Amino acid sequence: MSEEEKLLNDLKLSTPSPPEDPPPPLPLLIAKHTKYLARSLTVMPSHASSFDTSRMTIAFFGLCGLDILGRSDLIAEQKDRAVEWIKRLYVTSTDGRIAGFHGGTFLRSDETKSHLHSDAHCGHIAMTYTALACLKAMGVAPEDLEFDNAALLRGVRALQRPDGSFNSSLEGGEHDMRFVFCAAAVCRMLSDEECCIGMDVDAACDYVLSSISYDGGIGQGPMQEAHGGSTYCAVATLALTRRLDKTLGPHRFRRLCRWCVNRLQDGFCGRPNKPGDTCYTFWVGATLKLLRPFEQVEDFIAGSTSFVLETQDSVIGGLSKWVDNTPDPLHTYLGLGGLALAGYEGLADFDPALNVTKRPLIQSTVSWKVLPRQWYLHALCTNH
Repeated sequence: MSEEEKLLNDLKLSTPSPPEDPPPPLPLLIAKHTKYLARSLTVMPSHASSFDTSRMTIAFFGLCGLDILGRSDLIAEQKDRAVEWIKRLYVTSTDGRIAGFHGGTFLRSDETKSHLHSDAHCGHIAMTYTALACLKAMGVAPEDLEFDNAALLRGVRALQRPDGSFNSSLEGGEHDMRFVFCAAAVCRMLSDEECCIGMDVDAACDYVLSSISYDGGIGQGPMQEAHGGSTYCAVATLALTRRLDKTLGPHRFRRLCRWCVNRLQDGFCGRPNKPGDTCYTFWVGATLKLLRPFEQVEDFIAGSTSFVLETQDSVIGGLSKWVDNTPDPLHTYLGLGGLALAGYEGLADFDPALNVTKRPLIQSTVSWKVLPRQWYLHALCTNH
């Protein structure tokens, strides 16, 4: 039996048998979700106050979610306000050598028009990733706003640890696979096409290898349980750095594909013996799309469609973690992203590696071209 036949056999074992008389599939409530995401850019319920320091992620889910739905008109309505807000969250060290983005204005002084403790709090790598993704959804390149791309890349490089992982910020804090992905994604969005300027790619790949669990999935770090989210972050990192085939090899590739395939029950789950969850439609679905162990991978991802559609809120819009739960921006965005990966009609073409649509920057005055490597090397070695 060939390797693909073995994986297809796992596919059959993992896919639940459909009921004899299945109900008609629910439609995707595009108008409801459009209103939900647009509203999230203006007001959030009081229980979301804990996200004050990471408001950039809410903007990411809202703007990039509208991008999936093809509502460039609504994005355009928010553009001026959103761009000005993002500009306020761009922060540089006192010497100007490194830069990043904050998640909110909590460290910004209106009196001095600057950020407090900018050397120790020179951005958060996840907020830098989501800020750049928001700009892309609005058709704006960092160069259009005179952001220092070289300083942003230096800011990423400064966060890498000796084991290849990345700190979330200069002061330290968490360090795991999430921020390795953010580093690779930021590099690619800043035209560091091989990610070799903003990160030590060999060290990052070694960190991924050391985080592979006994069951073939990938954890947040060495000796940690495999998880759908961290598996995606690891595989997307390898794809963005163009090291996917070279790093995994055939044996690890086969075991990883089998682990992902077996996450599909009614919907995708993040770990063995866990219930399905809307967000893993993207996390695991995108991983499979990047690995592409068999040709009909989109059809396999589509096996979670009914589960995802059942989590829709038919009153206020949005998607939730489980059926009959309260919707939230994260599950709405990742649920729509997962459906887009499966080729759901009416949704934008989606990039599984960057977790954004493939819409080009047609509105930008500066294209996302690959800048000369010599320019970046010069800029990285220059004090500002």
